[in-house]
Amino acid sequence: PEVTIEIVTSLYYGPQRASKLVEMVQENLEVSEPTVYGVLQDLAERGFVEKVVRSRRNVTYKLTDSGRDLIQREHFDAIGDIMSLIKSAKRKREL
Repeated sequence: PEVTIEIVTSLYYGPQRASKLVEMVQENLEVSEPTVYGVLQDLAERGFVEKVVRSRRNVTYKLTDSGRDLIQREHFDAIGDIMSLIKSAKRKREL
């Protein structure tokens, strides 16, 4: 799940070359290059990202509309979780 989140979040700001995505994910997580490419392939098969092949060495990925919807849903879910934690902490202090 963490690799998926890293990839989708990176692509939210615009298309990225595959090699740059691998580099960005590996800066934040200890994962192998094949793992990142496997997640990219899975996301493409599920329709969340689109693979654009310009040449063998120039492969770019970009979010599809479904991918944008996914990240927006996850974002709002995360905000809801944070708000619940804040409310819970306030209640505990009041006791």
